[in-house]
Amino acid sequence: MDQFIGLALLVLCAIVCSGCSGSVSVVPEEERIGTVTDYGDGSAQPSDGEGGSGGEVGEGGAGGEGGVAQNPPSDDCSADALKVELSSTTPQSQIVAAWEGNTGMWTVFSRYVVSNGTNQDRLITSVKIAQTDPNGDVADFHSVVIAMDGLVQLQSYGQGSVDGKSFVLEQGGGFVVPAWTSKIVEVRAQLAPVVSGSVVGGQWHGVSRSGHTPALSFEEYRFFGEVECVSHKTNADVPPSMVIRKSKPVVEKLALPTNELANTDTDQFKFRVSADSSGSAIALRQIAMRFEKTGDFEITDLGIRRGDIEIPYNEYHISVCPDKMSNCLYNQLASNFESGNLYIGWINEEVITGSGWVYTLHGNVTGAKKGDTFKSQLLRSEPALDPSLDPLVTTGKITCWAAPFWYIAKDGLESDDEPFLLYTGARPYFLWSDLSEFPHSGGTGILDSSADWTTDLLVGDLSGSETLSM
Repeated sequence: MDQFIGLALLVLCAIVCSGCSGSVSVVPEEERIGTVTDYGDGSAQPSDGEGGSGGEVGEGGAGGEGGVAQNPPSDDCSADALKVELSSTTPQSQIVAAWEGNTGMWTVFSRYVVSNGTNQDRLITSVKIAQTDPNGDVADFHSVVIAMDGLVQLQSYGQGSVDGKSFVLEQGGGFVVPAWTSKIVEVRAQLAPVVSGSVVGGQWHGVSRSGHTPALSFEEYRFFGEVECVSHKTNADVPPSMVIRKSKPVVEKLALPTNELANTDTDQFKFRVSADSSGSAIALRQIAMRFEKTGDFEITDLGIRRGDIEIPYNEYHISVCPDKMSNCLYNQLASNFESGNLYIGWINEEVITGSGWVYTLHGNVTGAKKGDTFKSQLLRSEPALDPSLDPLVTTGKITCWAAPFWYIAKDGLESDDEPFLLYTGARPYFLWSDLSEFPHSGGTGILDSSADWTTDLLVGDLSGSETLSM
């Protein structure tokens, strides 16, 4: 009997330990670290209670992309065993809001295709994610994870950076890339709240600041095959950078009650400016519009309504500057103005929260005849006038030169005594602030303005035009 029991135990041990040499245990999906629910627009929200409301960051989900080679490498730990490439579905550069109320939101920073060109399943147990933009910082992030098939697969211990440049994600069960298969993985992050420059003595690196432009790149990985392999570089393309702000504006063109051009006080363009739901309040200082007209009519007494209330002229100015002419007119468009730009500048900033305000441009039309038309649309800002400046870095102080234009100049470049230095900055047609600096100021000049004003770069949607006709 004892011999029978001993033989049975040996058989049982053989069954349990079969393949023990180099075998690994894959953590079941329900035991992995949290889950992430995708909402189609790329927003992601942990379902295990960690974090707050979902973010808006592009499309989510995961799947296969492209084919894989059918030639397994001779070395099980060869870097050729897995191929990592930047996915064509990776998000483009965009503004992401980072403030005290949204640290629980997940943002997709990049997507990668991981291809297994061997006849063995591969369990990736460690991934190194690098912050690659010199104008970004690891301090911009509260947490970084790898997600695949809607699940968080790997995250970093303690959530922090190990070397001030990257995050090593090893916590969790890892993820499997089956033999001869490609899978899409997403690099997701929770942003840290931005801090005011005055709080950190103007420090730019080592803290999270509005205006940073970080990028997260899949840099290295470690996987299990017959044995655990050393880390391999991916050599994958670097993804686009994201622009961090405390909040951002949302612009929406609205339909007019009528598109008839009439010789009376006529509404010409209507739009809403609101604060993004994932951020806090914003401030608006200037917008610009492009106009084209046919006919010899003129428009006088140009004005702006905020909702149903007319804004008094002492709160803003409207400058109409025609093409091919040097003189601008205030609050009127002359009969010989065929095309040009129209600038609306507030004397004091408009602070906008929540659903914001609806603004309507209107004016008194006289002399219009059958067949005459008037077309208008919002303008996007011109790029920085100094091409050596990073086009994403357009945050700074408001400076005024060659009115009615406001300019933005970066710290150290602006000067009230040397106006030519203003050309190193950007001319913002749409001038707004995320109110990230303390104290914040909408004044002009190096002494009166806070350095948290920026252009409409990546602000949507400034497209769409309105045409009135008689």
